[in-house]
Parts: sequence; C-alpha cells; structure tokens
Amino acid sequence: MRRTLTLAALVCAGGAPLALASFHLMRIDEIYSSPDGRVQFIELRATANNQTQLSNTRIVAFDPTGAVETLVIDITANFPALNSQETWLVATPCFENAAGFAPDYVIPAAGLIPGPDGRVVFRNDAGTNIVESVAYGAYTGSNGAFGTPAAALPMDGQNALRRVSTTNPHNNSVNFATGANSPKRNDGTTAVLDLRPCAGDTNFDRTIDFADINNVLSEFNQSGPCLRGDLDGSGTGNFGDLNIVLGNYNTSC
Repeated sequence: MRRTLTLAALVCAGGAPLALASFHLMRIDEIYSSPDGRVQFIELRATANNQTQLSNTRIVAFDPTGAVETLVIDITANFPALNSQETWLVATPCFENAAGFAPDYVIPAAGLIPGPDGRVVFRNDAGTNIVESVAYGAYTGSNGAFGTPAAALPMDGQNALRRVSTTNPHNNSVNFATGANSPKRNDGTTAVLDLRPCAGDTNFDRTIDFADINNVLSEFNQSGPCLRGDLDGSGTGNFGDLNIVLGNYNTSC
C-alpha cells in the first residue's frame, strides 16, 4: 500500500491531476473548395483540452483511387492554446481575400484538396498515428477505420462537407453531409463564403459595377495566384479581365 501511495504521489504531485498536451483528440469538422480550387479550407476541432502539440503533424490528401498522396500542409509550429470544442483553420492563400481574414495556418498552394472525390487525413508526420480521415465521393481506396465515403465535396461555391455527428465506430457516410460553409478561426472569427461563378464579379457581391473595374485596373499588369481581378485565370491582370467586366457591366448574378 505504501508503495502504491508513493507512486501515486509521483504521478499526481501535490494532488493535482496530470495534464498532458497532445494533438490526437481532434476531429475534422468541415472541408470546402471553391469551383476553381483557389479558395479551400479545412476546419478542425479539438475534443479535449490541451491539444496544442501540432508541430510534427500534417494534413495529407489522396486522389480518388487512394494511390496518390499529396501533402496539403506540414504543420511545424505548436498552437498556443487549444481546448475542447475550439476550432482551428487551415486554408489556401486566396482564402483571406474571399473571407476577409487570415486562417490560423496557411496551406502553401491552391488545389491541393481533391474534389469532388478524394480523402483528407490528419496524422503525425511519421504516418503512425492517423487521428482523423474523411473519404468522400467516389473514393475507392483504403479509409482505415473511418468507414465508407461521405457525399462528394460540393465545390459549388456555397456548400461544404460538414460533420453532422460522431459515431463509434467512425463512419464518414453517416458523420458528414453537405451544408452551408462556415469557416471559423480559433479566435472565433467566422464568415460565410459565396463563391458561385459570376462573370465579371471581383469582390464577391454578385454585382458587376465600378468597383469591379477598379479592382481590375488596380491590379493591371500584376501577377499572382490571388489577384481579385484575374477573371480569366491567367495569373495576370490584363485586358482580358477588363473585357470580362465590361461585357457583364451593370448585371447581377
């Protein structure tokens, strides 16, 4: 008995419960992609306190066959504080233009999340601890212990693949459904994206007006992946973009 009490005292010094920071009590809540793949995000939620040890974790994606793995984001920094039911957000560089705020972590490039069919996995770097896996659409590869695939990733500009339940054992087809997107950063900042195709619209208000002309002109001859005025997808602000605005001027979607 004395030996047992001594061991207990070492484990719980001073009678306080031992709290270990970790990363493995986590769920994917939401996956979203715009039609062109430039704006994509994944929202995750902690299911216990102190889930801060995110360095040496990553999110990877698989093609519809499960044969090709793509690194979505390699997370190299821990989170300052992440407790039960708090969310954290990873998103592409163009997300900030669309949502009006930056995510907690930036995915280095667009289009890394496959759609409408594929699989997204949150795991440790070594691949020995798969914390969460979401397969969707006509995915035919392995999904481990996470059941059959959920519905296809919508990619319509409005809807996302969202968690609607948590079951034991896991089953993606039951746990996820399509619904309105609602990305939420860890500090509670949130938005609703409407990125349905709308020719000539550069500011996501679904009306083509002087503001859209100004956006194109302000980025004229500039290059980059997230130009608001890059309507033709060339990566450069040019006369082609201006012609799209003028051709749809004073219309709404």
